[in-house]
Amino acid sequence: MRVLSSGRRFYPAAVLLLVLVTGCSRKSQVSFSNLGATAFTDSVRVSPPHVSVSWSKQGVFPGRNLVLDEYDREGPFSTAHSGNIHIDFALLNGGVASSTRGSLELPLQHDWGWGVDFWVSDTNPITMCFGCMGSLEFPLDSALGYDPSMKLYILWGGNSISNPVEY
Repeated sequence: MRVLSSGRRFYPAAVLLLVLVTGCSRKSQVSFSNLGATAFTDSVRVSPPHVSVSWSKQGVFPGRNLVLDEYDREGPFSTAHSGNIHIDFALLNGGVASSTRGSLELPLQHDWGWGVDFWVSDTNPITMCFGCMGSLEFPLDSALGYDPSMKLYILWGGNSISNPVEY
């Protein structure tokens, strides 16, 4: 056993355990994507949506805000390791929040990353999504100019950060 200059003994196994416990396994995060707008039933040309997103966990970390343009991906952003993350979103019309809005709560845990995707479509895209855990559907504000068959879909999925499942 090696003795340090302060007279304490050095335990390599204890240091390794400390590194493993406080290392990447304590990471938790969330990312956001705007997948744009697609119509699958016909060749409707639609303008790209802009999504305002905010999220927080009261008392643990301050809220954040961002605007996603078409095909933007933002994150990962660090989150708390327990409780829930509350996500509010709205499609923008000329920079102003439209009536197409909603919220989502996801559970937080150690070593976990969430991905939240926004997609305007006439078909629920979860049927084409590997690893998605859920989806929500919201009617579109008519002022946005989309075909009435189109809706805002929110999809989410998660994965371990240190040991991700490969799809």
